Amino acid sequence: MAKPVIVIRTYWSNEKETEIMKPILIVGIALIILGVVALVYQGIPYTSREKVLQIGPLEATAKTKKTIAVPPIVGGLVLAGGIVLVLLGSRKKGKD
Repeated sequence: MAKPVIVIRTYWSNEKETEIMKPILIVGIALIILGVVALVYQGIPYTSREKVLQIGPLEATAKTKKTIAVPPIVGGLVLAGGIVLVLLGSRKKGKD
């Protein structure tokens, strides 16, 4: 079974195909970026509105800032997984 790769052909030459990037490399790079972001921010902040008071047609709301915590171990694991995928994807294979 053939491995999927992204290829580009130049319009002036149909003889050579240049391999741009393997999908495993793309996924690995994305995981590295997500891992670094998770380690730096250590959470996903968001703002919610809560109804505090309602009297007839009048109502009062309050904005509350909350954060979904992302443990540093998760960021580290995602980063390590991305590094492993990039290393595996960048290996040069023998003749297929």
